[in-house]
Amino acid sequence: MHGESYQDFMLSKLVPVPGNIGESNLGMNPDLVNKIATDVDVIINSAANTTFDERFDVAVDINTKGPSQMLNLAKQCKKLSYVTMGNLGETLTSKTTPLSQPPVDVDAEVKLALDSSLAFHRGAEVTQKMKEMGLERAKSCGWKNVYEFTKAMGELVIDKNRGEIPVAIVRPSIVESTFREPFPGWIQGNRMIDPVAIAYGKGHLPAFLNPTTVIDIIPVDMVVNAIISAVAKHGIARKPGLNVYHVSSSGGKTVDIKRVKIFSSVEDVLPCISKAVMERYGVASGPDGLARKFCEKIIDQSTNMVKTYEPYYTSRWFDSTETYKLWEAMSEDEKLNFGFDVKSLDWRNYFINIHVPGLRKYVIKNGR
Repeated sequence: MHGESYQDFMLSKLVPVPGNIGESNLGMNPDLVNKIATDVDVIINSAANTTFDERFDVAVDINTKGPSQMLNLAKQCKKLSYVTMGNLGETLTSKTTPLSQPPVDVDAEVKLALDSSLAFHRGAEVTQKMKEMGLERAKSCGWKNVYEFTKAMGELVIDKNRGEIPVAIVRPSIVESTFREPFPGWIQGNRMIDPVAIAYGKGHLPAFLNPTTVIDIIPVDMVVNAIISAVAKHGIARKPGLNVYHVSSSGGKTVDIKRVKIFSSVEDVLPCISKAVMERYGVASGPDGLARKFCEKIIDQSTNMVKTYEPYYTSRWFDSTETYKLWEAMSEDEKLNFGFDVKSLDWRNYFINIHVPGLRKYVIKNGR
């Protein structure tokens, strides 16, 4: 729409500020903090490290300590509503409880991450050790990976320390390309479900696990609209409290996927990956060579992907009751301009005519 004047238009709307979510006042100078504290009435925090197998200390620093620093800044703002993006794939015991059982001592986990990082500092395998620790701590506390675990601890920090600030936690399921805005199919980066789809399309992944799994996907513009709607509702009311919204699609229409090989365990899938990749590139077992090394790299990537995503093949997704209540409370004009009613989506049309073409154009860089 704006063409060459796009940058000027955006700069008339936005003020980019350098900072660091891990530092007090987010690393900003005092004068800027004072101006923000005076002018800002909404904070939307979407900063996160989303790597499933990230180092424990790195994930804690961004996903757990980061929200604490953001909340400290929020408490300086005189007219505030606070919205934070939550974590993917959890099952809650209560619609308003940030973290399910068993309980977690967040301070102890943060201290463990820092102390362990310092203890391993001189070791050559510090990164691998910290990744292994993150996965071990996550699973011991009932979470699938370090991303979910550290994000959930960030929610606990917000709930414990929010005081009188109105807070909304918006938890989307798998976020994919836009349904409508700014135009259909826009996507930035290779998202969670796309590596699986691309690997399957290339013949690197010959099968899937668990035929009863519901792959819960939500277009990114619907997530944005749900956030804006939550901001409007709780920002106007300005009542202290914690409000949780699950923006997901598994409560709507589903699309059955047929003619796909299904296996019951990762152990059954892995040998098929090796065979499929070797056959795909015409490489038989034999002496090492560039072709064989190429295939082994693909096999390793596909194998790691299957193992990483295995916990989600049996997940139960979010209860979106509160999100639908938010939708029903909106006026018809608001619904038209800030729509996130997933029940209206034609999923077959979305995948075939919107998402896959967008994936090819903006990620794979193949517009044909």
